Amino acid sequence: MSNLKQNRQGAATTPVKSARVIPQWWQSIFYRFFTLPNMTGLLLFAMACIAWNRGLALLYGMVATLLAFILLSVILPWIYLRRLHVAFEQPIPVHAGQMQTIHVQINTQKHKTAYGIQLTPILVSTTAFNHTTKPTQRLNYVAGQARVVFNFTPAQRGSFNLQQVTVACAYPFGLITLQKNMLAVPCPQMVYPRLFNIKHLPPSWLHGAVSLGEQVHRNPQGYDLFVGLRQYRTGDNYRHIDWRATARSGDIALREFEQLEQPRISLVINADSTLNIGQGEINALEHSLSLAASIAKYCVMQGISVNATGAINCQINSIEHLDDFYMLLAQLPTQTQHHYAEYLSHTLGHHNHSGVVISFISQHFLEVTPLTDQHHSQKHWQFVFNDDSYLNPLKTFKRAAITHHHHTVSIPIYANHNIADTINNSN
Repeated sequence: MSNLKQNRQGAATTPVKSARVIPQWWQSIFYRFFTLPNMTGLLLFAMACIAWNRGLALLYGMVATLLAFILLSVILPWIYLRRLHVAFEQPIPVHAGQMQTIHVQINTQKHKTAYGIQLTPILVSTTAFNHTTKPTQRLNYVAGQARVVFNFTPAQRGSFNLQQVTVACAYPFGLITLQKNMLAVPCPQMVYPRLFNIKHLPPSWLHGAVSLGEQVHRNPQGYDLFVGLRQYRTGDNYRHIDWRATARSGDIALREFEQLEQPRISLVINADSTLNIGQGEINALEHSLSLAASIAKYCVMQGISVNATGAINCQINSIEHLDDFYMLLAQLPTQTQHHYAEYLSHTLGHHNHSGVVISFISQHFLEVTPLTDQHHSQKHWQFVFNDDSYLNPLKTFKRAAITHHHHTVSIPIYANHNIADTINNSN
């Protein structure tokens, strides 16, 4: 009785194979060889054999008709593809993570009509974009001119060239699809670094000094030097508008003052290979450039002057300067020289009581390389990128505390933590 019970249990646990299950290798062979062009060729061969063996005129006519269909399936797409010319329109620069729109202009020779055209732009780097599938648009017909719009989201900064488009056509019968890579005039595509939403710079990092924003938004005092009038720009303080000059000229004029010691942020950009840790979007170098761009935007909106040194040297005092700074960051390559410590020491040597020096460095490089004299009197914010978190982005790391040492504030940055929250949630 016990043996019978064991046999029943064994039979219940043994999986039963269904007779309707088709093996995967047979499915792959079927879908690989039994396609529409192959089946059409096989049918043509069978009809030709029957007609030759039997001598039937009807089969000869069917074979001739089928041959005509195949011939038209090759000739017509070839003619339509020869008529086309493509050109890219200059895309508007966007930041990584924002949707970018690319317009492709299609022209036909002598305003003739082409049918069933399918276009796919050839992206320079597939890893630089979020969508793995290539954007494709299909046009039923093109007569003279047409414009095709492609939308995709770049994931990384960079400067690329849009130059090729893959054009395919299978009109009218769909038996044979012809493809052709068409060259166009190279069109530069600029992708700025990703921006983080920085709401404020923590006052506690200033070591008790006056907040940077308070010095900018106060009314002009007697020790401010009036330097002249300039045109109003978005983000300027409306209290500095000269209404009399505005009424005379018709354009909004702004009184510009120069303080004896203006608040200034010095960004020491690091492009050394020691910071190039991680892959794709999760990269310490890319995060440092995004952080520099975000801080620069916040400071410009608050009226704080920004100076970029290190791998990039420029002054950022307006929205126009900010766009130029974004462009320099987008085109910045990874350098193999290790001169970042020298750049940082030189910047810390120029003391500014109202300013802050911001640096970006990896944890390993900080441990093996003595950066600067720790007794400098310049306020220094040091963003330290954790190497292990960028090499193992799926691993969970506990957030370390922000440390203060003399005039230096060390802010640890991890790949799996929100960088914007690290700044916004600091008191």
